[in-house]
Amino acid sequence: DGEQGDAFGTSIALTEGMVFIGAPKRKSGKGGVYVYTVSGSIWIEQEILEPQSLLSGGFTGQTLALCDNWLAVPFKNWKAVALYSYSGTSFKLDRTIQPEDPTTSSSFGSSVVFNGTKLLVGDSGFDSDKGRIHIFE
Repeated sequence: DGEQGDAFGTSIALTEGMVFIGAPKRKSGKGGVYVYTVSGSIWIEQEILEPQSLLSGGFTGQTLALCDNWLAVPFKNWKAVALYSYSGTSFKLDRTIQPEDPTTSSSFGSSVVFNGTKLLVGDSGFDSDKGRIHIFE
């Protein structure tokens, strides 16, 4: 369902048999993450993950993190990260992660990465761009 200006391919995460592709400008900036599965040599669109609330400002699609059955997707307002879990057939929103003090975080989710069972979330704009990393288990 791609449209001109969606910015499809801004970010990509890959695992065996699945690929996730960020499109931060999809649906007039609401954003989304396309999920594809492979069947033989053909990639098939499985679903499109979209923000659950318009209050979130949409997904950035600028960065994604993937580990086992978990996918982390930051929001555009840089105040939260959506954490999805995979049930074997689809991804469901498990929870939304926020910094302890959202008023001091101006770019929470500027980067995301998994390290084992830990999710590290970059906050490059914290304290006048000194930045910091948040660690969640």
